[in-house]
Amino acid sequence: MKSYLKSALREGTQISRFNIIAASILGAPAHFIFYFLFKYFFHLPYESLGLRLVAVVLCLVGLFKLRDNDFLGKYFPVYWHLMLIFVLPFIFTTYLLKNNFHELWLYWEIFMIFILISFVPNWLMFLFDLSVGVVAAVLFFF
Repeated sequence: MKSYLKSALREGTQISRFNIIAASILGAPAHFIFYFLFKYFFHLPYESLGLRLVAVVLCLVGLFKLRDNDFLGKYFPVYWHLMLIFVLPFIFTTYLLKNNFHELWLYWEIFMIFILISFVPNWLMFLFDLSVGVVAAVLFFF
């Protein structure tokens, strides 16, 4: 069992250069732009610039790994999963709950699951990241 968990952690933490670029270059501007889009174009009742800016910073910090391969050393995989948990399931589920299950956020929640699957290829690590993010969002909501 212990060796299977180690294997799942190793398989579920495949951090390629492409994944870092995608998370940083696409994730940071997307969260920033979506704040204004959802607040002023779609007029959704809940949108938090603070949460969005934290997500933007978390995404951009990944760029340091591209410049310095030793950035955060052996702790970068932990950072990677915490960043994914916050930026994807936590943020998306928080907005889904805060906006009273608005149809637009239901679609984004489904989309988030597919994006998380692409970043976390192991089913056990995917379920762990998704569960932690959703539970944290529910706790934050209450």
